[in-house]
Amino acid sequence: YTRDEVAAAVAVLPVIEVVSSRFRDPLARPKLEQLADCGINGGLVIGPEIADWTHLDLPKLHMTFIVNGETRLASEGGHPTDDPLAGAVTLANLQRTAAGVTAGQIVTTGSWTGLPFLKPGDHCIVRFEGLGEAEVVFDA
Repeated sequence: YTRDEVAAAVAVLPVIEVVSSRFRDPLARPKLEQLADCGINGGLVIGPEIADWTHLDLPKLHMTFIVNGETRLASEGGHPTDDPLAGAVTLANLQRTAAGVTAGQIVTTGSWTGLPFLKPGDHCIVRFEGLGEAEVVFDA
């Protein structure tokens, strides 16, 4: 599949990946232990689905990461591979001979904020210009 074919087939949505681990210091653990720990992923907070997004320049999208009302990070672009859709294109092509990628399946393509750890009680918002936002409060 080409980038254009994948772009025509998908919607885009803002997501917060919740980092959670059974280890006290998950980043100090070997990579295979992190992987066995569900990739230190505790869940996804999903914002609204945007079907009409192809006019947006994803590699240059403005993103704001807000914690407790304070902007922790604001950037133009910032995806680790430059183009967040590139990972979805790669996945679609790798899955051609397997189960494939099915309608409604959510594919995450990488973090724009790095790996910030938040505390109980923190209120987190990630906002993408033209796409909307995802929001979560971590109750104690």
